[in-house]
Amino acid sequence: MSATTMDEPTKLVVVGLGNRTRTKFLPAVAPLIGSGVWSLTCGIGSLSKGDLMLDGQKVTTYASIEEADAELKTAELAYVSLPHNEYASTVHRLIDYGIDVLMEKPFTTSIVEASDLAEYAKEKSRKISVLCQRRFSTRYGALKAWIPRIGKVSAVHVEETIKIGQFGGSWRAREDAGGGVVMDLGYHMLDRLVDMFGYTDNVQNAQLIMSRSQQDYDVEDTAHIALEFPNKVQANVVLSCAGIGKKEYFRIIGEHGTICLDTNEVSLYLIEDDELKLEDHCAAEESSQMLLRHALETYLRSPEDPRWNLDCDLDVMWLIDEIYTSDNTKEIGFFGDPNNSMRP
Repeated sequence: MSATTMDEPTKLVVVGLGNRTRTKFLPAVAPLIGSGVWSLTCGIGSLSKGDLMLDGQKVTTYASIEEADAELKTAELAYVSLPHNEYASTVHRLIDYGIDVLMEKPFTTSIVEASDLAEYAKEKSRKISVLCQRRFSTRYGALKAWIPRIGKVSAVHVEETIKIGQFGGSWRAREDAGGGVVMDLGYHMLDRLVDMFGYTDNVQNAQLIMSRSQQDYDVEDTAHIALEFPNKVQANVVLSCAGIGKKEYFRIIGEHGTICLDTNEVSLYLIEDDELKLEDHCAAEESSQMLLRHALETYLRSPEDPRWNLDCDLDVMWLIDEIYTSDNTKEIGFFGDPNNSMRP
């Protein structure tokens, strides 16, 4: 990688040209490119529809890393958004070019891959940063900041659901591609739990469920998970792609009150005169694009911000690995049939 002067924009490449790159990342990064902070050198990946465009301008694209070799030799930063099973090998190759990496979650598909990749980046003096966007959320910031006001926390209840009618046909529905609701949808909520209450590998109970026997997929679409965090904090986590709509819910119960995040609103209730009374409230509509832009601005302003610490993602990967492998985890192949396991 060739160094640039302080007056030159950082040379950015985009690896993975799917829906998230097109509809979320490029609109979020456009102001930074327009202001001259970054310059978009090229995109790498297959194009399923049309050209890759940024602010009305066509972006040069290459089908593979091999084809983009000349561009990568001068690039300094890569944004990576790919099927999960392609992360480890792709990021490894980018590090070999001397490029720092901004990547979408999850870090990788296993704790072994994650640990090896983190160690390799350290050896090569390269930085990997995972764009776990709720770390930059005003709502989750309020949720965490208010915890001391409710005293000792005893219980947490988390729900995250989306509505998908047909699971088959997507790489997210395949175990060998790193799909599954715990790894995919659950990463954000597990990350927030670990950040607020510390690392745990105490999986008290987990049910990983495939609920639609007539569809072509081989990973869990629903998960019910019970965890115990340090200081005996009990957490119940419900994740599902088979919901009737989008739901984002996080409730923390303490000895002096309760904090509740429900979609765009966060409310703090404290016990007063034997009743729970509303004490504080925060409301914010935070689109994925908005959170991405905030994350990118933070990366530029303060790259050593602890929210970019890869140890956070290693902790989440350890927990996900434990959920999938714990003796207390039960795999249910089809809803109502506990004898039909989804994995060999």
